[in-house]
Amino acid sequence: MIDRDHDYGFPMSKLVHETGLRLGPRAMNLASQAMYRYTEQAEEDLNAFVRHHFRAILQVIIAERGWYTGPNPEKFFAVGTLPKECFSSVEVYLATCLDKFGFGDRLTKEELRAYGEKFTGLEGLLAFCWTLRALMSQVLESLVLLDRLLFLEESEGVTATLFPIFDPFESPRNMVLVATKREK
Repeated sequence: MIDRDHDYGFPMSKLVHETGLRLGPRAMNLASQAMYRYTEQAEEDLNAFVRHHFRAILQVIIAERGWYTGPNPEKFFAVGTLPKECFSSVEVYLATCLDKFGFGDRLTKEELRAYGEKFTGLEGLLAFCWTLRALMSQVLESLVLLDRLLFLEESEGVTATLFPIFDPFESPRNMVLVATKREK
């Protein structure tokens, strides 16, 4: 989450800048995610969860088999959009992705099934990580908003206030930052 080589609009305030804290593109993206949507879109999130579980198994296969040893295998093996029928089972998903990457002939159906069985029951760990990620989105968003408030407060002659304007279930972007210039 720390990327010292780039500036992604954080921090803006001198106070936070002096702490040395930096947020990279993934953290900034996570800060913009709406945790409230996880509770509202149960079926859609369940489908996304299945996709993440299958993708995690695919990543294990790639790592265990040593098919990619570069620094960012998740970038090298971009799955992209797949038809819904590819998610009918873990074996179908794995076979489809491995075919797409040119490794389709390297594992048998039995080996694919064995990988699926090996990770059955571990979905709870993935759910735990997904939940932590969702909770972190609020922490990161608060940090970014506070940094912007501090930036405005550090400006000469500016008073700033941050407050919610409506229910976050209506819109996750429910905070408003109001700045006024003080008269001299």
